[in-house]
Amino acid sequence: MDLSEIRIDDWEFIKWFARPALVEKNRGNVTLYIGQSYDSNLVSDGWSYDHCLSCFKRLSDYKDEETDEYGYFYQGEWICESCFIKIKQNNEANNI
Repeated sequence: MDLSEIRIDDWEFIKWFARPALVEKNRGNVTLYIGQSYDSNLVSDGWSYDHCLSCFKRLSDYKDEETDEYGYFYQGEWICESCFIKIKQNNEANNI
């Protein structure tokens, strides 16, 4: 996703939430479930974190200095608050 083309109004600032995930029966690898067919175990809250599209900061309900609990969400993607502010300021500067 090209961050310079993000439509700011589409993104919603919300608390991060766990999403369904597929956990492989043998290896335990975890994949975000987005409706695909599977031969794995479906865990309703198995997706335990996401990363910011811009800086790769972790977004999760896990509380520490390196993790944000809130971020901007749109179509399954997350942007941390500090990156979103920078993107918004950049977009506004380019529209002047």
